This record gives sequence, structure tokens and C-alpha cells, in this order.
Amino acid sequence: KKELNEFELLEVWELIPRPYKVVVITLKWIYKVKLNELGEILKSKARLVSRGYRQEEGIDFEESFAPVARLDVIRIFFAYAAHMNTIVYQMDVKTTFLNDMLREEFYSKYALESLKKYGMESSDLVDIPTVEKSKLDEDTQGKTVDPTYYHGMVGTPMYLTTSRPDLTFVVCMCARYQAKPTEKHLHGAKRIFKYLRGTINRGLWYAKDSSNALTAYADTDHAGCKDTRRSTFGSMQLLGDRLVSWSSKRQKSVTISSTKAEYIA
Repeated sequence: KKELNEFELLEVWELIPRPYKVVVITLKWIYKVKLNELGEILKSKARLVSRGYRQEEGIDFEESFAPVARLDVIRIFFAYAAHMNTIVYQMDVKTTFLNDMLREEFYSKYALESLKKYGMESSDLVDIPTVEKSKLDEDTQGKTVDPTYYHGMVGTPMYLTTSRPDLTFVVCMCARYQAKPTEKHLHGAKRIFKYLRGTINRGLWYAKDSSNALTAYADTDHAGCKDTRRSTFGSMQLLGDRLVSWSSKRQKSVTISSTKAEYIA
């Protein structure tokens, strides 16, 4: 009832005679039970949606997109706001399916819950997330492990890479072996959590006393992937001293020299 009242209040639709030779989009109710962090039921929700998959692009509509900003753009916005010493306000508008206001301890809480989920809250600490000069390979002779469990261990820290650039390289490397993970790959994924436990409070810091000059850095290894002999490059972009964008990606082709690998990067 609440959903229908919102539709009427916002004048979402208008009753008109059915036009000739026009595809009518039918509606569907989507039901969901909202739970709290303890798994207890908070409330039942209902959402009325249209079956847009019945439409044909170019005939019934011209373009379709979700107006969501890229994380790089959001970080640039916060960096510039810090530079201008401007207060940033965030709000949640009801019925527009936006997230609630983020709390300051959000990422720390997520990281702590991740450690607890995989039994790593009391694990040994390590200084770096990957073993120095040691890279994973397909490990075709290794003992396989549960792919679902491994997917979860890799996917969990992948979300943290939005604010933890120090995790990006090793998480991307572990993600290459989700099809057939072995104990060797699982050991590499667990090391990420050991590193995370000792660096739980790390994150981005955007100071206001910094310039607004854009600086970019890029580098690459040579034939770093043991399976394909392809190189992996990394890049980072800063506004003054504020890191706003970074990436780590394996190149699409094999290079015969480090010079060419760096040129491609």
C-alpha cells in the first residue's frame, strides 16, 4: 500500500487510452524481507517494477543507463572539496533507492566482519599482503579447494580496494584463479586477511593543505604472469597529495622486452 501511495504522490503514471501498435509494459511485484545484522526480520518490503525487458532498443527507447557516478569521480570530488575546505553533506532521499548515510566507521566495520566471517580475527600478522618475489600460477598439480569458499575470500577484500589501493594488486592476482582454485591459491587469499588484520584502520586521507595539481604515475613488470608470460601494469593518479584513482591490470598481449611493456602501460 505504501508503495502505491508513493506512486500516486509522485505522479509516476497517468491513465490514457491505449495507443495503437504500442508495446504495453506489464508490472510485477517484487517482495523482500529486510534483515538486521543479526539476521532478525526488520520489515517486509514490496516494490512495483515494470518488465522493461519486453521493450526493444531503438523502437521503444533510445538509451538506458543508471545515473551512478564512478568511484574515481567521487574521490576526485572529495579531494577537491578538501582542497577548497568545503563541507560535504550527504542525504538519503526516500523512494529513490539510494543508500543510507554512511557512518565513519563503515569500512573498518566491514573489514572486521570479514575477518570474523573467515575465522581470521586471531590470525598472525604480516607486513605485506603478498609474499615478496612470489607470484601465483595455475598450480595444475595442486589439491583443489571449494571454489565457492575461495570466491568469497577473494570477493570480500575486492570491495575494500575502493579505498585500499594497497590491496588492489594481490586481490586481482588471486582473482585470476577462481575457476579452479587450489590450496596454494587459498593460502595466498588468506595472507590478504592476515595483512588486513594488522592494517584494519588504514584508508584514504584527503588533507586540505595541498595543491590541486594532477600527477600520474605508471609502471609495469615484465612477463610477471607465470601462466601467460604477460606483464602486469599499475597506475595511480593524484590531485596534489591526494590519491584519487589507481589500477592494477594484466596486459592483453605478451611483450618481448620491459621497454615495450612499459610503453603499453
